[in-house]
Amino acid sequence: MRIHDRIEEQMQNWGRFAAKRSIWILLAMSLFTGYFGSHLSSLKLEASTESFVREDDPERIRFNEFRAAFGREDFILILLEPENVFDFKFIERLRALHEELESIDQINEVDSLINARNTYGVGDELIVEDLFENWPENQAELEVIKQRALANPLYENVFISTDGRVAGMMVETDAYSAVDQDADALEGFGNTPEENINREFLTGPELSTIIAAVDETLARYADIAPVIHVAGQPVMISKIRGLMSADMQRFMSLSILVVAALLYLLFRRVSGVFLPITVVASSVVATMGVMAASGTSLSLPTQTLPSLLLAVGVGSSVHMLSIFYTAYARTQNKMDAIAHAMGHAGLPIAMTALTTAGGLLSFMRAELALIADVGIFGPIGILFSLLYTMILLPALLGVLPIRFKDDRRSEGPAILNRVLLGVGDFATQHPKSILAGAAIIVSMSLMGAMKINYSHNPLHWFEEDEPIRVASEYANERMAGSGGVELWIKTGTENGFHDPTLLHNIEAFKTEAFNVRVGPITPLKIISITDTVMEINQALNANQPEYRVIPDDRQLIAQEFLLFENSGSDDLEDIVDSQFSHSRTTLRIPWNDAILFVPFFNDLHIVAAKTLGDNVEFALTGLSYLAGKTISAVIHTMATSYILALVIITPLMMLLIGSLRGGLVSMVPNLTPIITTLGVMGWMGIPMDAFTLLVGSIAIGLAVDDTIHFMHHFQRYYRLTGDPREAVKRTLETTGRALLFTSIVLSLGFFVFMFATMTNLFYFGFLTGFAIISAFVADILITPALVVLVRSRLGEREPMPGLEQGMDQ
Repeated sequence: MRIHDRIEEQMQNWGRFAAKRSIWILLAMSLFTGYFGSHLSSLKLEASTESFVREDDPERIRFNEFRAAFGREDFILILLEPENVFDFKFIERLRALHEELESIDQINEVDSLINARNTYGVGDELIVEDLFENWPENQAELEVIKQRALANPLYENVFISTDGRVAGMMVETDAYSAVDQDADALEGFGNTPEENINREFLTGPELSTIIAAVDETLARYADIAPVIHVAGQPVMISKIRGLMSADMQRFMSLSILVVAALLYLLFRRVSGVFLPITVVASSVVATMGVMAASGTSLSLPTQTLPSLLLAVGVGSSVHMLSIFYTAYARTQNKMDAIAHAMGHAGLPIAMTALTTAGGLLSFMRAELALIADVGIFGPIGILFSLLYTMILLPALLGVLPIRFKDDRRSEGPAILNRVLLGVGDFATQHPKSILAGAAIIVSMSLMGAMKINYSHNPLHWFEEDEPIRVASEYANERMAGSGGVELWIKTGTENGFHDPTLLHNIEAFKTEAFNVRVGPITPLKIISITDTVMEINQALNANQPEYRVIPDDRQLIAQEFLLFENSGSDDLEDIVDSQFSHSRTTLRIPWNDAILFVPFFNDLHIVAAKTLGDNVEFALTGLSYLAGKTISAVIHTMATSYILALVIITPLMMLLIGSLRGGLVSMVPNLTPIITTLGVMGWMGIPMDAFTLLVGSIAIGLAVDDTIHFMHHFQRYYRLTGDPREAVKRTLETTGRALLFTSIVLSLGFFVFMFATMTNLFYFGFLTGFAIISAFVADILITPALVVLVRSRLGEREPMPGLEQGMDQ
């Protein structure tokens, strides 16, 4: 007896056992599901840029250390364009808005023209106060403040645009979560990175609450200016979180409704809807419970898992129930029908689960943390789905009072069967033509695939008129952009930043950095400790512009810093530690495609190495820097994950078919839809990003399911008849309709993502659904053509009991 036959016999025996012990199995599976489901309340949503990178990644560790030292480096950017910035009415409303924003919980600081630093000297005294420290009483006094603001280079494109028509407000949130109430309230200044690094950073829900409070405040100030924009990474993250939550509910609801309708259309039974949905719901609950128990947050990529599990679980249930209902109608014995369904569908269902899990497993070693999560929890979910299909489904069939009826008419309209048989007959009669046509399509697809652009721009996930996208583009054009990168310089010695040589080197870096440009990416504003030094020196030299330079005397620099600290200002803590041993230089850049960040940061690194000298350590960090790293990891992940998926799936196909040659041949119809999908991306100009990246490996795992079911039954009929054309015909007669409906269910399970608000999910759903439909077409055209043309024996020809009685599906 062949090993496949022995496995099928054991599965048949398991079907009988599960049906007889259904009550105990249902109790055990309920406890199993309930245990994992009890963790769902702790499942969190995550959408931050840093969450894309693994927690143990050196760049993320450095970024967390930077935040521990200096607080958040991103901010909420509010841009106001009134008729006249320096109008009394606007300035008064701006002050009121400023004060209300400062009163919001977990807002650490608000910076605007109202409290912009105004440094000047009176004799030997250094005065550091707010620009509007003394509120103007008349237009003449306001005009003086206006001229002072327009003349201050530190204000330009930060608090006021170059043309003087746009006012900017920078709102900084707390760096740490409010749950860490016992932590030192003095963030940053006086604390070492080691003292802060273990504190929990501001959580996603807290950030969303802050953004909502800011929006509510701005709504009360709608009259402050005709043009109001709110940009910045925190706003974008909050928006993505909100859309994620709404889309998750919409996707699952749509998927369940669509699948339920298709199942009823297929089986014309309530049980045909209830059983698959129960199996899928149980696997989703268990999988999400495992995520929650492990402390993993739900992210943009992993939010696709419920729909994936819905598609896979329903597909397996359709194959199992199709065989069960037909056998039940013919034998009128439910126990025998359950055993028969398990014996004939169990092995291919198990193999499809393993290959699908294998396709997803290829993501586990991805450099992107959120993509790696798909590679971890996707296979877990698929195996859970297999567990519920093989254990829970037969137990439910055994305990439910399923009414017997003659289902022979439900095997599908005659026209559907004729179409499937006609397609299969054409493929077997004209195999060379089919393969030639496939070769042409593949060639054109490869040409299109070469046109694929790599991209990672969260702004383009939104529609063009989405406020956050409009605001970010406005900030790029009118101010210093909403992106930024930090140059973190460490001297390793106390008072290292009193060294005039180092300060001159930093100025040299700034000068050369302004000349670095990659596409639209270039520094629009650079703020460093040297700006403060020059500002103090000018003030202490009768405010004369020619003294806005860095002194060459180390002691003088130390004295000027001391005077600044004694003036009452705490601004130094934002740019340098209390020991003056490490400091930040902030480069404001326009937010754009992260694919451009990689060469831009490489050039910046070269400039820093050239200008800063050998006596200091330096590193680039920040959210934009992590975004650039993300796209680099996407490119690397794409190649390795596809290769790993093929390496994992191909041996499984060989094992199932029992032939090296047959396994390799069976991979042709599985690779074809992947290549054509990549071609569609290239020809349609759809970028390869962190989400369309998922399409290839997911589609490989799902596409191979149809091939497994086709080849499994083809082998059976080929051993019986010895005629590949007859074997193809019988395969399509018995399993063609199930393949068609599972492909429809699978594709629609992903097409629902086309209702997403964000375009990245729209493309993900469209491309994956397209790949699955392409895979079905390949399996009913290319696979029959190949098996006939190759004429290889895929198994020993021997009679199979029950085959002649039409028990097979």
